[in-house]
Amino acid sequence: MSSKKKNNQEDNDVIVSSVIEKSKKDNNILVIVLLIIIVILSIILSYFIFFKKNNESSMCSPISIKEVEVEPRHQFINFQGFKFRMPLDWDFVSNDNSYELSNKDETLFISLDSIDVSYDEFVSEVYQKTFLEELQTSDNIKIEKSSPKDKDKKEFYLMEGTNNSYNYMITVIGNDNKVVLIKTQFINNVAFDKLKDLVIDFTISALKIS
Repeated sequence: MSSKKKNNQEDNDVIVSSVIEKSKKDNNILVIVLLIIIVILSIILSYFIFFKKNNESSMCSPISIKEVEVEPRHQFINFQGFKFRMPLDWDFVSNDNSYELSNKDETLFISLDSIDVSYDEFVSEVYQKTFLEELQTSDNIKIEKSSPKDKDKKEFYLMEGTNNSYNYMITVIGNDNKVVLIKTQFINNVAFDKLKDLVIDFTISALKIS
C-alpha cells in the first residue's frame, strides 16, 4: 500500500471515529433530556393524582354543624298591636283589654292601657292639660313633670309624679291611631332610681327606630 493511500485511510478512520464519538455524546444528551422530562411529568402526574385527590376529599367531606342552645334573655307580649320585650323575671296578667305586670321582687307594678287618639294629639298642650286634670281628679295621681323624650332614636312621652305618696311614672308611645300608656308604680325611691330606665327600655322596645 502506498503511503498516500495509507494516509487517506487513516484520515477516514479519524473522521468515522469523530462521527461515532459525536453520535454517542448526542445520544447521551438526548437520554438526559428524556430523563428530565420523565421526572417532571412524573412529579406533575403525582400532584394531580395525590394532592388534588386529597383536596377534593377534604372539600367534599361532610361538615358537622353543632347547634348551640342559647338561653332566652327576654320574653315578649303583644298588646294592642304593639310587641313589647320584657325581662324574664317579670310576670303579667291579662284582664280584658289591659295588662298588669310586676317583677319577681314586687318592687314595681305596671299596667298597660290604650287610648284611641293619635300620638301627636296626645302630646299636644291642649290634650295634656285635660288628661292631667283627669288623672289628678279621678285617680289621685299628681304629675310633677312631663315632656317628650328620645332614646335610641325612639320617641316617647314621659310623665313623673306620685300616686298615693308612691313614685309614679307614665311612659307613652303610639302611632296615628292610638297611644299605649305604661303606668308604673314603684315601691320606693330606691326602686324608682334602679328600675326607671328598665321601664323606659320596656316601653320603647315596641317601637321601630324612627
